Amino acid sequence: MKFALNGTITQVSEVKSGTTQKGKDWKSITVCVKENSDEYPNEVALDYFKMDENVKFIDGFKGKIGDSVECEFTASVREHNGRYYNSLNLWSINIVSEAVASGGGNDLGSDLPF
Repeated sequence: MKFALNGTITQVSEVKSGTTQKGKDWKSITVCVKENSDEYPNEVALDYFKMDENVKFIDGFKGKIGDSVECEFTASVREHNGRYYNSLNLWSINIVSEAVASGGGNDLGSDLPF
């Protein structure tokens, strides 16, 4: 089952990478997204994992804190020693609008005649 989420990026982890026992390269990042909601917005951590030729999608990820995004993800569960662990696996993420960079000053200078 796929889920959709519209929200704002609040965190982006460092890229993790490695090689499987079969020699396939993999990379992953975790992207935290806070949903766009006026009342009680939720925040979720979505794992973005790619392997083989698809690692280029991790390298090409341009999302940053403050960007508005549309995400599609799936939920899965694993059992280990009688405990259950949930994972939210990011399938696609589209940047709707980029965060506005704060320059620390005002931008009035470009409109002045001198």
